[in-house]
This record gives sequence, C-alpha cells and structure tokens, in this order.
Amino acid sequence: SSDLSHSHPTIETRLTSQKGIWDYDSAMCLEGTYMDIEKQENIKKLHEIAKLPYNWNENCADSFSPQVISECLDIVDMVPRQPEIFPTAAESIQMEYEKEDGEYLEFNIFENHIEVFGIGPDGTEKEAQMPIADKGRIQQMVMEFYG
Repeated sequence: SSDLSHSHPTIETRLTSQKGIWDYDSAMCLEGTYMDIEKQENIKKLHEIAKLPYNWNENCADSFSPQVISECLDIVDMVPRQPEIFPTAAESIQMEYEKEDGEYLEFNIFENHIEVFGIGPDGTEKEAQMPIADKGRIQQMVMEFYG
C-alpha cells in the first residue's frame, strides 16, 4: 500500500526500496552495490536464524531471542564490511572476519553483552567482553582490522 511513507521504515523496506540503501547512508557507499547485496544476504540470514526452533542443532540448543536478532540487525546495518554470520548453541550469534594472512576477528553477540576474540598477524590471541550498549564500538574495530 502507499501508506508506508507514514510509518517508520523497517530495515527491509529501506534495503528493498527502489531508491536503494545509499539514499539514507552515503557513508556506507564505499563498496557500492556489492556491499548492498552482502548486507541484504546477512539480513536474510538473520531472519532465518530468528526462525530456528528449539533443538535446531539436534543437541538441545535454544532458539534465539528477538533481542539478539535485533542487536545483530543493528550491527549488520552499521559495519563497514559484512561479516560471516553463524548461529551458536550458546544462544549467541557469531560474526566473524578473516584475512588471507590468518588474522581473525570474531564477535559473539548475546542479549546483554558481546564477546570479542581476535588473532593478530603474529598469531597473538586477544579476548575481551563489552556490554551490548557498546555495540557501536564494533564499527571502529572492524575499520581498524582492515585499516
């Protein structure tokens, strides 16, 4: 219907609108359409993860809370590069980045916090934890990872 303009557009509406994603966020335009497709695929994947029932891994894993899915959609919307996304049996969603040289960056998104794990180019491992309220820091961490 044409009444959509009066309601706040969902992420899906913004992504599939004919004008495209860049109209509302020109800062994300770095990789153009390629990024748009990757982002849409990750949003689709998160919606699939949201539908997983209890015992989805046949090992008694719980389904995912709408809160975790929502936090992940926010993160996917803000990061300069799209991660690989996986559901985990610990009620978290894992987002990971990996470089050819083995350097690795991983975020486990839980309802209330984020666990960060990284492997440097020299093989050094780093771990950290931050409250979900600090999820905006992920954007900077991803930028530094690819910097």
